[in-house]
Amino acid sequence: MPLIVVSAFTAKGLINNNRHDFGSILRFIEHNFGIPEGALTFADQRATNDLTGFFNLTQTPRPFQTIPAALNAAFFLNDKTAPVDPDDD
Repeated sequence: MPLIVVSAFTAKGLINNNRHDFGSILRFIEHNFGIPEGALTFADQRATNDLTGFFNLTQTPRPFQTIPAALNAAFFLNDKTAPVDPDDD
């Protein structure tokens, strides 16, 4: 499952090719909040790493940058198009 990390504490253009799984997210939480490794569920117990390779929490956060879009938020908030399944092909 691909993972895209968007953070002010992630280096611009960073590609991390380490293998992660869903338990890596729990391991990252444990790492940041001082919870013993493997304490949350079986998923974090079997995770081989956490997500610390994506973040440098000691750096000054990068400033927010607005990305221009063709349509504004009001378009999506007021869209009356009937919803469809995401995998309808």
